This record gives sequence, structure tokens and C-alpha cells, in this order.
Amino acid sequence: MRELTIIDLLDIFIDNIKVIIIAVIIGIIFSIIYTTLLLTPMYESSTKIILVKPTNYNESAILGQATGLTTNDITLNQKLVSTYSEIIRSRKVLNEVIATLKLDATATSIARNIQVSPVKDSEVINITVVDKDPAVASNIANEIITSFAKQVKEIYKIENVNQVDKAEPSENPNNVSLPKNILLFAIVAFMLSYGVCFMIEYFRTTLKSPDDIEDIEGLSILAIIPDLDGEVK
Repeated sequence: MRELTIIDLLDIFIDNIKVIIIAVIIGIIFSIIYTTLLLTPMYESSTKIILVKPTNYNESAILGQATGLTTNDITLNQKLVSTYSEIIRSRKVLNEVIATLKLDATATSIARNIQVSPVKDSEVINITVVDKDPAVASNIANEIITSFAKQVKEIYKIENVNQVDKAEPSENPNNVSLPKNILLFAIVAFMLSYGVCFMIEYFRTTLKSPDDIEDIEGLSILAIIPDLDGEVK
């Protein structure tokens, strides 16, 4: 093994450029096959909820203040955001969604395709559902809000959930991008092919040219004897 310089790395690329190009072409072909034939399109649908003033919350009235949203209400809602995020993904909520929409699925399988993202320092919660059917994805997202609001009313005896944006079916799949996949597979193919060529060169123990003698041993070449084919007469 010997220490390789930047020039050596460039030489490795130049010497194996045909192999690398072929590998990149194969990667591009595979990315097209994978994207168009093997990859299942998945559609994403999102909705938002905001926690509002509880309808049966009368602290302001007791204090003789206006019944609008107070600082205490905002603080209470912000504390409930993380708790509500867990309730949204609970089996009780999802099982009711499954029963209402008559889905052939389990709460566990649906939960894997649900992303709940509380917006920092706010009372807003983003809910994103992914499914191979865009209509099913939007229906699940909207029905989750309905079921979740019922559970909040049952558990906390309050009604403070309001849907901001209704989920709509998406027209384009979120996981199918042919240009993006072509670029990704091409980069991976390039890195793998060049990596293999680099490892072969790095661990090479044979001499490829007289210059290797000077590089490895530090000896000067006095003469080169050519390898002549045929019998000398």
C-alpha cells in the first residue's frame, strides 16, 4: 500500500472512466425501472388544527373579564399540544376512524403513515397522512379530527379543537420524482464504482509502470529493457 495524492486520485478516475460511466448508466437505467415499475406511488394529505378557548371554560367570567382568549387560555393550550399529539395517534382514535370509513387496515398500520407535528410556541398541530389512494389519505386526515375532538370532549370535558384547513386529495404522489431518483442513483453508482476502483488501486501490490519504482522505493531508473516478442536473430 502507498500514499495516494490528489493527482493519483485523478489518475484513478481517468484510468477507469469507462467503468465509471458504465456504472452510472446502469444506475440511471435502474432508477427509471425502479421509479416507473417497482415504486408504489404514495399520496400525502395534510390538515391543521388549532386549540381555541374551551367552550365551557368560564374563568374569565368568574373574574369579570371579557370572554375572549386570555393568556391563561394560550398557556393551557400550549401545554396540551404535546398531549393532544399523542392522543391523535392513539388506537382509540384510529379505530374509530377505521370503523367510520370502513377501512381494511389496523390502527398500527395507519399510525405508521401519520405524522403529527406541533408548531413550536403555538397552539397549531399539523397532521399529515400518507396513503396509496389520495382520497383515502384526505378522508383519514379529516376523520381523525372528528374522532379526536370527540375524545378530547370525553377525556377533558372541553371543546377546544378547531380544524383550520380541511385535507384535500393530492394530485401528485410525494415519493415519485423521476429526475430526483435519476440524480440520486447516478451519484450512488458513481461513488460505488469509483470507490471500488480506488480500493483496488490502494491495495495494489504490483507495479504498473517504471514510475512506480521511483514512487515506492525512491530509486532512480537507469535503463528500461523492452519486452521483445519473437526470437532474436
